Amino acid sequence: MATPTTLPQTSRPVRSRISLAEIPRAALGGTLLTLSIATQCAAGIALAASWGLQIGANVALERGSR
Repeated sequence: MATPTTLPQTSRPVRSRISLAEIPRAALGGTLLTLSIATQCAAGIALAASWGLQIGANVALERGSR
């Protein structure tokens, strides 16, 4: 019958706080994500405005041809 073996405990320090070196990287990541979302929102607004102009032009052409 095999005897259970226990793994040796390593004395590795537990990280409870974020290191100061990681703060700029996290801030940069958050900034890039925010810029990406803002860019996508601006592109969506521009696309909606383009569609609105096209629809408005089509309506004006339809009314003018009557």
